[in-house]
Amino acid sequence: MDRSETIDRLTQIWSCVLRLPSVDIDANFFDLGGDSLMAVGLFLEIEQALEIKFPITAIYDAPTIRELAELIESEAAPAYDHFVTLKTGDDSAAFYIVHGVGGTVIELATTGKLIRGPNAVYAIQARGLDGREKPLERIEDMAALYVEELKRRQPQGPYRIGGYSFGGVVALEMARLLGPENVAQLLMIDAYAHPHTWPLKTRATVRARKLAYRARDLSRQPFSATVAVVRRKFLNLFRDREARKAERAVYVNNWLGAVNPDLPLPLRQTRIAGDAALVAHTPKYYSGKIIFIRAGKTGPVFPSDAANVWRRKTRQFELHTTVGDHRSMLGAHAPALAERISTLLAPRKEVAAQPSAGMKLRASLP
Repeated sequence: MDRSETIDRLTQIWSCVLRLPSVDIDANFFDLGGDSLMAVGLFLEIEQALEIKFPITAIYDAPTIRELAELIESEAAPAYDHFVTLKTGDDSAAFYIVHGVGGTVIELATTGKLIRGPNAVYAIQARGLDGREKPLERIEDMAALYVEELKRRQPQGPYRIGGYSFGGVVALEMARLLGPENVAQLLMIDAYAHPHTWPLKTRATVRARKLAYRARDLSRQPFSATVAVVRRKFLNLFRDREARKAERAVYVNNWLGAVNPDLPLPLRQTRIAGDAALVAHTPKYYSGKIIFIRAGKTGPVFPSDAANVWRRKTRQFELHTTVGDHRSMLGAHAPALAERISTLLAPRKEVAAQPSAGMKLRASLP
């Protein structure tokens, strides 16, 4: 297949996946509205149509049809790098943002690109996405690897690091390894460890909210279905504790094994490893400062009192709020999140001149 034919086939695939009538072969995938799910679909279609297999991470190295065609013709997948450039700029003041539980960083692309200021912005993606190495199953191991790679890339600190959701927990552990004297800023974006690590009050509040959502859903079902659910819950109270525990383990294993079965195997394995890491991890105390950005709209599974969750884990806690919910803050509301991050990364005198709406400060704990 010659270059023009490859470009034609890729153009058809991109148009289909992106649902666009036409695509400029020099247009960036992310600028065209591409996201993580579309990227997965893109490479699955390419594998079937062209009988060539590339990891999803190739979209960072070849984000246009022309570049991807050149990569396909070379028949050599690019070398895997944990660091993905989201925005070029001053590397001495770079901001590094860690992946979510799935390991990929495509969902961070829009936000990273929109961050203002001279700072370069890099996303850190998980090990194992290229299918060549086994994904890590401990947050401590992830943090140690990323700190090692970070120091190789930028030998001298202080460092500006952050993470979205699961990535914020990894970033916190990275900050602990680096030490607060080497961390200029730590940004945790709507990030929480596993619920078993939350304070009792927070767990009770979230449980009550989930029950309220569940009750609302049950009220919309036929009466017989509601009775069946209540009966099953009631009988479960009298079952042997170990039997319930074993049943729960089977459920979790089945759920993990069924995570997005249509995903390529490396992505599915990386997501499973991320879930296992989250369940096993309990955050330790960080003697520096956490800057936390929470979603303005709290869903049924996330705490509404981020300060109560984290302030006992750090010397100083600063809380900010942005618009949207846990997912839309990186989607439709990415510009607002990028603006908030830009303000926080700016020199302090600029922050003072442009106070952030919705900001709440927590004084240092005694």
